Amino acid sequence: MVLNDAGSNKLKVIKELYRFKEISLAEAREIVLHHLPVKIAEGFSSRNEANEIKRRFEALGADVSLKGGFIYDPLPDGYSHD
Repeated sequence: MVLNDAGSNKLKVIKELYRFKEISLAEAREIVLHHLPVKIAEGFSSRNEANEIKRRFEALGADVSLKGGFIYDPLPDGYSHD
């Protein structure tokens, strides 16, 4: 899972990253303000677990992507898997 952008509500994203990663608020602030994009998680046990965490960050306005494993980026409009 990659945190690409914190959006306009950076403080709430910092707090969520602090809770999720169990790091200090100072570390979470440094990551959000100076080190995006950054990988924040990997190795989920299920698609549901990964999607739930992604939804928590997106609800705060963050841009989060899931890469690899069982989750893929959708194809651009006009393309299909056929």
